[in-house]
Parts: sequence; C-alpha cells; structure tokens
Amino acid sequence: MDVNGGPSAEVFLAFIDQVLAPVRRPGDVVVLDNLGAHQSGAVRRAFQRQAVKVRDLPPCSPDLDPIEMCFSEVKAFLRATRARCRATLDQAIVDAINAVTPMDCAGWFSASGYSVSI
Repeated sequence: MDVNGGPSAEVFLAFIDQVLAPVRRPGDVVVLDNLGAHQSGAVRRAFQRQAVKVRDLPPCSPDLDPIEMCFSEVKAFLRATRARCRATLDQAIVDAINAVTPMDCAGWFSASGYSVSI
C-alpha cells in the first residue's frame, strides 16, 4: 500500500481492508495508539464488522508505546542507509520494515507491560 501524505481515517480504513483483513486470524487483537485516524467512528465500526478486538494504548507516553519503539528502530535503520533519493528511500523503508521481526514486536510490547506470546 503506497500513500503520499499524512495519516487519515480514510487511509487507515484502506489499510484495514487491504492489509489487515487478508491476514487476520481468529483471536487477533489490534492495539491502537492515540492517532486521530485510529479514533474515528468509521474505523471503530470497520473493526466491529470484522469482529476484531481492539485495545487502546493509554494517552501518549512514548517510553511505553511499542509503536514508538518500533519507529525508533526503523528510523535508525533508515539513517544508516543514508538514502538520498526517493527510489532509494522507498526501498530502504521496505527493507527497514522487513527487518522488524515478531520477536522484536514481542519485546517492545513486553517492555511496555503487555503480556505477549508468539
């Protein structure tokens, strides 16, 4: 999914339909931070229609937000690539995201106080 611009409820709805829905399994839980797009009524209804459990993180505490830990790792990877043009940056983003492992995610959630099993 390729998006130019900032996050919006419409973009997040497309992400739910195009990215999350095809890989969702029974019992999956989606954890959302406090981004405005995540709090949209349309987004919440989309998750309800798909019978997805949603858990909200407490108000922003970057030290306890697993997505911030992930972003930090991804940004460090991107800085190390020193991409200087759009094509190189696009590929570096793909590589950075692909470098994130399930164990990384479990560690970030665990460090944030969540119980995780993979």
